[in-house]
Amino acid sequence: MQELPLGVADFPTIRRDNLLYVDKTAKLLALIQTGRRYFLARPRLFGKSLLISTLQAMFSGESTLFAGLAAEEFVKECAKHPYPVLCFDMSELNTKSAAKVESVLYELVSDFAKKYEVVLEDQELETRFSSLLENLAARFGQVVILVDEYDRPLLECHDNKDLAREITQVLYTFYRLFKVNGRHIRFLMLTGILDFTSTGVFDVLNNIEDISADVAYADLCGYTQYELEKYFFHFIDHAIKKENISVKEFLEKLCGTCQRYSFAGKIQVY
Repeated sequence: MQELPLGVADFPTIRRDNLLYVDKTAKLLALIQTGRRYFLARPRLFGKSLLISTLQAMFSGESTLFAGLAAEEFVKECAKHPYPVLCFDMSELNTKSAAKVESVLYELVSDFAKKYEVVLEDQELETRFSSLLENLAARFGQVVILVDEYDRPLLECHDNKDLAREITQVLYTFYRLFKVNGRHIRFLMLTGILDFTSTGVFDVLNNIEDISADVAYADLCGYTQYELEKYFFHFIDHAIKKENISVKEFLEKLCGTCQRYSFAGKIQVY
């Protein structure tokens, strides 16, 4: 029986350590094949970081991690010509000031430049990032950009309106570059808690598809009843024997204990 990946949001770690993984790669493959720019809002601790980590591994062509998964063949193709993947974890930003936020973004862009051996001469964040994308696109074709918790800096300073306004402007300027450099971007995914239309940072990004309430991707994060019974069968079997109850009784008990969400119609996820 596989161990549960408690507290682990890193896809490679889950796969390499043979932890239990509910295969969501068919849904991710559908996203990749039908569109290019997406936004997904979900509550905290709902698997958004794992989603981003999985996409990163897919486009990086880490084929050995996808053996037996729905996206296995796609990742094998990516392995032949991996995309450069720029993954921004916005929870890493220092939100003490707008200058600190911009400084961390500058460092992240510089780190990506070093990773892909791109020389960046300009000192301004905007032109530096645009130059990085242009150079990477020239070498690899296009770039993949993944942004986890886009709104974390805003949430952390929500009680300071002046600071929130300053940080919003920094993020607005940075995220604006995604549209300006759209021709260089093969795939873009942003996740967060807040609806991006309510924060003001994406006013310029009118080409992003919000799939937060799309029925086709309602179960992109979280577990459906079917997935619960399929992937967690051994744990359920252990529980019913220990409690001396039926599967039906256990599931009813579980439903009364675990919170369920519905993001699109009747589809519910744990």
